[in-house]
Amino acid sequence: MFRKFKQENYIFMHVITLMPAFGLLIFLVVAPVNAAGPQLKTIIASAESGDANAQYELAKFYEEGRGAPKSIGKAVKWYLLAATQGHVDAQYEFATALDGHPEASFLIGKRYKDGVGVKASMATAIKLFKDAAANDHAGAQYLLGTMFASGEGVKQDKDETIRLWKKAAGQGHLKAKADLESKFNIRIAVVTDTDKVVGQGKVSAIIRSAESGDANAQYDLAKLYEEGKGVPKSVAKAIKWYQQAATQGHVEAHYEFSIALSEGYPEAVFLMGRMYQDGNGVEKDIPEAIKRYRQAANKSHAEAQYVLGSIYAAGEGVEPDKTEAVKWWKMAAAQGHLQAEKVLGREVVMKSAAAGDVKAQYRLAKLYQQGTGVPKSSAEALKWYQKAAKQGHLKAQYQLGFIHETGAGVKRNYGVAVKLYAGAAKKGDVDAQYRLGLLKSCGEGTKKSYPEAVKWWGAASKKGNSMATFFLGYMYETGSGVQRDMAKAKKYYSVSAKKGNVFAKQTMGALSN
Repeated sequence: MFRKFKQENYIFMHVITLMPAFGLLIFLVVAPVNAAGPQLKTIIASAESGDANAQYELAKFYEEGRGAPKSIGKAVKWYLLAATQGHVDAQYEFATALDGHPEASFLIGKRYKDGVGVKASMATAIKLFKDAAANDHAGAQYLLGTMFASGEGVKQDKDETIRLWKKAAGQGHLKAKADLESKFNIRIAVVTDTDKVVGQGKVSAIIRSAESGDANAQYDLAKLYEEGKGVPKSVAKAIKWYQQAATQGHVEAHYEFSIALSEGYPEAVFLMGRMYQDGNGVEKDIPEAIKRYRQAANKSHAEAQYVLGSIYAAGEGVEPDKTEAVKWWKMAAAQGHLQAEKVLGREVVMKSAAAGDVKAQYRLAKLYQQGTGVPKSSAEALKWYQKAAKQGHLKAQYQLGFIHETGAGVKRNYGVAVKLYAGAAKKGDVDAQYRLGLLKSCGEGTKKSYPEAVKWWGAASKKGNSMATFFLGYMYETGSGVQRDMAKAKKYYSVSAKKGNVFAKQTMGALSN
């Protein structure tokens, strides 16, 4: 919980409890979230060298399966690494995962077991391992079984060790299978027959394991989709999971994917194109990627058509060709591809923005900021936000404030951010009111004032901002800028928690203990 730290040194933007129930303090520093580089390999290198922004971006890549096999487990690991370095968005993503994903519980459990970044607590570690094991996390089941075998933090229990290792081995955990055989002479046949898997109601566990990066589970899930057992039949999804397992060296999956590729299935051809474009499992080869995308696109693969259009628009490995780009985007849009529809709409937006339409200027700025349908460009985003802001567009003023606060493409300037936030906040922009409250609370770019922070968070809270409501609860809990009132604090925490705020949920849980 938020306990016993000096208010004159830190407040909300600077320190927040990610896990109030366990007392883990994570320091938050607002930082711009920019991709570490255009290529996944560059991002991986930066992430591995300790760059928090790159770690967050890499987590996003794994979570969304962009340029790398989708892996929720790997995403959670990178979110945690970025979070422990103070990356705000990573902290929120990890806190959300901790609220329901066994991989997050397992990783935090290991930190408590080893005392990495937190005070060692075997009791807390065991609780977290048990939570993860109960949710079919094979790694947690194996580790917990090992602890029962040695009596590390728990009373030795041979039966519990065998039970846990059997569960882990049944999910394909090779070390658990080997230990059962060598130490207890128990042989476990890992279930691969899809009829048995479905009959045992294991589909949800397989999906979780597959998304966490388990190659055996990815292969099993591909089989389920191919045969339509326990899940709706989908050849495209089957091929996708075969490909992900194959890139991890799964022999049977490699064979299945090769068959699909040789028979010309559009999804297999498209995925091979993506592998060549990203250099994932093969040497990067843009011309070969374009060849594969074109083959899939000619077989009405909407995503291939969209990607091919984007390649021609950006001139990636080819001469830029707007006509060719629009041709493929139109084909994709005709099949209902939403991103292609958005990109085509962008052409209209650009013309309107140039003609002075303030809404179009704001929308175009967002497109450049996000890299949606156009090359990502902080400079272009800044230019169009400024044009819209000069015409009184409140969200544009807020976005400019955020850019200056975080230093995203410009030199960080809290004073300019405060001025922009104040202008939009006074006219009722809820996001500007929330951010202005943050800066007022810590005296960045303005005189520190808890009463002013309360004022602006109160305004944002009335409009439904859950973080503002959460912070109001904290102000009343600590008596910062207001008279201390635990009843009001709990009220605000409760309202925020009901809106789904993870921090408020955790704080309510801690207060009830």
